[in-house]
Formats: sequence, C-alpha cells, structure tokens
Amino acid sequence: MNTKHFNYQKITIQLTCAIVFLFPQTGFSHSDYGYDAQYGNVSVSITTGFHYEEIRKAFILGMYAEKLSEEMNFDHKIVISYKHCYVEPDFQSNYYLSVGKGEYTWDTGSSVYDQQSRKSSPYIITGELSAEEGLVLSIFAYKISIPQVLNIIEYGIKNYEGIRHQQVEYNNQKQLYSTYTLKSINREKIITISYNPQSQTILDVLNERFYRPETYWDKKETFDSERIDYYCQFGQFFIYGHKIIRYSPPVEIEDTVLAVLDNIYWLDRPRYNNAVIFDSDSSFFYANWLPNKAPYISKKQIINKAPFKRYYPGKIESVGTDKIFISYTYSGNWEATDSCGVPHRYFGPKTQTSYFSSGLDTLIVDFDQFVNDALKQEKQTRPEH
Repeated sequence: MNTKHFNYQKITIQLTCAIVFLFPQTGFSHSDYGYDAQYGNVSVSITTGFHYEEIRKAFILGMYAEKLSEEMNFDHKIVISYKHCYVEPDFQSNYYLSVGKGEYTWDTGSSVYDQQSRKSSPYIITGELSAEEGLVLSIFAYKISIPQVLNIIEYGIKNYEGIRHQQVEYNNQKQLYSTYTLKSINREKIITISYNPQSQTILDVLNERFYRPETYWDKKETFDSERIDYYCQFGQFFIYGHKIIRYSPPVEIEDTVLAVLDNIYWLDRPRYNNAVIFDSDSSFFYANWLPNKAPYISKKQIINKAPFKRYYPGKIESVGTDKIFISYTYSGNWEATDSCGVPHRYFGPKTQTSYFSSGLDTLIVDFDQFVNDALKQEKQTRPEH
C-alpha cells in the first residue's frame, strides 16, 4: 500500500468527521434588521440581513459625519438612513438628499391579509426618518465609500437652505424588491458630487482615526490577550495587531499594521490572535499575529462569484491552531451529480464549506467535493479481495 496515499485519506476522513460536528445540516430563514447609533447631531441607521461589517462601516461614517459637521460649524441634525442592498453585488448606489424630516412611503412588495374583509392589500409603510428637521441622506447601496458620502454631506451642509427649495418628490423608486417615495434634489447631481475630489476640509476630517466600534454580538474578551482589529483612516481600513496587558495601570504595546484594505465585507476572529477578513464577498485575508514575532498574512480567493447572485456571510470554526472551516451559502446556477451519477443543473441556495490551513498556506475551496473525490479515488485504488 502507498503510505503517503493512505495518510492523505486518513486526514481527509478525520476532517470530514470534524466538519459534520461543526456544521450540522440545518436550514435557516431570516428577516432584515435595523441598527442605529447617535454621534452628536448625527443619527445613523442601517437595515441589513446579517452581521456584515457594513454595519460598523455605517457607524464609522456617522463618526466622520459628526466630525465634518463640527469643522463646518453645522448645528442642524444630520440623518443618515442606509438600506444595505446585500443580495445584489452589482447594485448601483442610489442617494436621496433632502431637508426636512425625511418623509417616505415604502411599498414592501408584500401583502397583508385582512381577516374581516377576506382580502389582501399591499403592505405599505409611511413615516418620517427624524422627529425634527435636518439634513436627510437616504442611501441604497451594496457597499458605501466613506469619502464619497462625506462629499454629499458637505454639499448638503453648504447648501442647506437651497436644498429645501430644490427638492422634489421621487415617486415609486424601484430599489431591488421594494419601491419608495422620497424627497430629494436631482439624483444624478448627487452621484456627480459623490465622485468629486475631496475638499481640504474632508481630507482633514479623513485624517482622523476611528476604530472598529463594538456591538452587542461581539465576542467579549475578558482575559489578557493579543487581538487583531482595524481602524479607518483616509477612507481605508488598517488591519492591525494589538496587545493589552491588564496590569495596573494597563500597558499597551504599539499597534502593528498587517494590511491596508479598501473595503471590509466581513470579519471574524476564530482565535484570540488570528482573524479572517473578507475584503469582498469572494476573497479573504487570513492574519495571525503575536507580539515580537513576524506576522503571517495570506490572501485567498474563495469562490468564483460570476455565476452567483447572492452571497451570505458564513460561519467560521477553528480546529487546532492553524486550521479553519468556513461554511457559507450562496444562490445561483450550480451543478450536482445525483445518486446514479447523472449531472443536473440547479438554481437556488447551495451550502459550501471551505478549508484553510495556515501551516500549509493551502485553501480547499469546496471541501465537500474534495472529500468525495478523495473517497472515490480511495475506492478505485482499493485492492480487490
């Protein structure tokens, strides 16, 4: 028997057993959730479906907006309402800028059934985004660019009273699966403003460093440990290693920057001194950091996004000190072979698990397929008795 081949199969089977316990086959359903924060005169809210880093990016945007309003001596309320269009990576960002309370009508695309009349009617919600008048920015986007949004807010501050007289009602604006009625100035003009070069005021504001805000679902660290985190500066995200020694007084070791990214899609820390940082819905960085040691960071492509329309952040589990499993779900056209060996094409949700070894710097994108192929190979080479 080929010993190398035998060990390879043994490792494969061990990993298969691990993944069965880590990721049981369960279905799920969900509804979108809203998250909000207040920074001085700035109110920011985001509606999304999962714990994407876009939530924290929205909060960081709120911090920068407050800083910008301070620099420009703007004392009116600023309301930022962000609808995260997370199911469509190619969604073109839309902005609505107005002055007032942010009146809106939202046709959810679903219906409500009245038991008394036994009739269904469209489920439509109307309301206001703010209890008091102010500058209102509504965002529909797959991801936000903080410098671009600050361009829009700066314009709104400079032209506050003029906007009130220029805004018109945009009726039945289609945004993915819903339609909205909102007031705004010319939307094409807003997009042009977003791409303008940053003013010196915005550049000075972007020089400020804002760290990743904590949320209630974060893993709480109650022990002395290293950790990998990020801060935002100049519109980019600086991944860094950090250590706090909880003596009295605390001693902090200087941050070590590991990578600088233009975007963060999803972040998870499976162990106290490593992190998996998705910079897009299809690629990630794995970072490992210990004080006084050379950091390890590796970028991997996890999926070819082209055939797929939706991608959800997944679940990460650490096995040992250098192995992780990443389980996630996406939708689109995909192929599978039935029990008779006949290939079929499907459209819909598909769960996939990837395996990464930092020790070998190796990624197995579709671990299930890898295991199936390995078992078939083992069966074919098994000697007959």
